[in-house]
Amino acid sequence: LKVNYEWGDYASEKPEQMYLVAARILNTYHCCFTTRAEDGAFLMPVGESEKPDVPDTPDTPDGSGSSDGTGNAALPDASGKTDAAEEPETPATPEEPENLVPQDETPVLGGEYFMMAFTKDDERLKVLNLQEYLDDPSVSVKEIRLCNELLKEEDYPSLEPDAEDKEKVWMDFNPGYKFVSSPGRVFVSRVNYAKFTVGKTYTQTFVPSALTQRIFFTFTMDFDNSGIGNESLIVEPSQLYLEIAGVIPEVGLADGLLYTNSLRRMFLTTEEDGVKTETDGNGRVKTITYKGYIDAFGLMPGPDVHAISGPGILRLAMKVTLSDGGERTIRTSCNISSEIAEANLTKATGYSNIREKVVDEGTVRVSHNIQINAKKVIAGNSDGVKGWDEAFVDVDI
Repeated sequence: LKVNYEWGDYASEKPEQMYLVAARILNTYHCCFTTRAEDGAFLMPVGESEKPDVPDTPDTPDGSGSSDGTGNAALPDASGKTDAAEEPETPATPEEPENLVPQDETPVLGGEYFMMAFTKDDERLKVLNLQEYLDDPSVSVKEIRLCNELLKEEDYPSLEPDAEDKEKVWMDFNPGYKFVSSPGRVFVSRVNYAKFTVGKTYTQTFVPSALTQRIFFTFTMDFDNSGIGNESLIVEPSQLYLEIAGVIPEVGLADGLLYTNSLRRMFLTTEEDGVKTETDGNGRVKTITYKGYIDAFGLMPGPDVHAISGPGILRLAMKVTLSDGGERTIRTSCNISSEIAEANLTKATGYSNIREKVVDEGTVRVSHNIQINAKKVIAGNSDGVKGWDEAFVDVDI
């Protein structure tokens, strides 16, 4: 077997590696490989990359070509090695990259297969039930799921990213929902039927599509600069940080179903040109229009549009600098559950805690602007920030 990936418009976003999982439909046989996303090369454990012998099996497996006369073919493990069926070698999970060597092809048993290839990112993503699938032929490929890894607290954004002292990190007003890492764009490609005949070489092509949704968020901040004389608020685009709660952390790889048993939070990614600033005649900030995004398997609105914590809450922290060098940190949040619902990102399936993705990309437009009274913010008054559900202004002493 050889593998070819056609990335198309996603060529600039492709990962380094892809898992390749195959399930032989008849006379069940499960295997998993690590492949290189660039050229489809199989990444095999060091010392086991030599091409092993594959036992003869029928084109359509019915047991007549088994190696032990019992109807069970000798099964290769994840590295392609074979052993007798009555003493199967436990398939190994793919090794770390530094322990792998590439080879152009690998042997597989003849037969009819369901196959799927998906992003491998062991730092930000966890594959659930893969080892169980490899160990037990009765475990369905539908049980293999992908979920977000939790974000370590030291990786929370710092309000002073360039400072040596980074103790002042994100303040957590929504502790019931854990943060997960943003994996970027995650891909999957499925082949519902492939038939391989022993003795021939096949090149199987995969055309990856986005498994995650890229969800954009946009809102506007209006600044009232009246009564501040020569003073001003200076806003650096890099000093805007946002989180969204209601992220769906788990997806079925074979069918794309979303599992909503426990929801998470994620920090937004701000694009390089995602903060547009308009100034008045005196060069002071008049309007800021923000656009950022997350890459997630899905996003859920909260059941209560008036709640101040939980799913559907968008939270902002923004550091502003005063003319005299002082600093203020504006913190505010908004329940955007109705806007998330209107974006039609996911839909119910009729089964409890299971939803389906509707779109690969969507935009959530926050309907309420943030109104910032510069004079009150300079004075450190939280009532200088209005428009969203709650606001605080931290004064650095």
